[in-house]
Amino acid sequence: MNYLTKDVPSDLKFKLEKEIEKYKDSEKSKKAQEEMKTVGRAMGLPDVLRNSKVTFARTFRWTFEPNGKEHSVTPFTKEAGFNLKTKEIEIHFYDVLIENQSPTAKWIDEMIYDKMVLENATFRFWDGCGNEICSYEFEDVRMSDHHVTLDYSKSDPMTHRCRLKFSNYKRTDTKPSESA
Repeated sequence: MNYLTKDVPSDLKFKLEKEIEKYKDSEKSKKAQEEMKTVGRAMGLPDVLRNSKVTFARTFRWTFEPNGKEHSVTPFTKEAGFNLKTKEIEIHFYDVLIENQSPTAKWIDEMIYDKMVLENATFRFWDGCGNEICSYEFEDVRMSDHHVTLDYSKSDPMTHRCRLKFSNYKRTDTKPSESA
């Protein structure tokens, strides 16, 4: 029994209790609506993930930029990964011909046969609007393995799997004000 309806006649008590419940429900609803306006639906996520300023680096929004003393061509990348502990990058490049020349093959030849060491190579990660989120810059990058797999049972484009070693790396997070 509600203390507000204690001394009220029974026929009005029922109506009054209903109105009190409606008011409580509407206050809960207002509070929930206010929360949703500012942080969206919680869905069981921790507070940090409900923040509209959180941006996830995605596995399909990245670029690879090799930088060398005489190298200016960026090979067409298919997929990549890097291991900071073992200081290795594994990257798969498409073999693409542009005006009867393959920038991928040229780059690989330079890396293997000329034993070219890149000053650095950079992975950049982008948000959905094309703003840089972060980057990893690798120093003293050199080719340690190169492999091409051919398979008659598939019609996939030819790719080169390259394993690169590096001596050091640096991650740089882009400030939100820089990417806005």
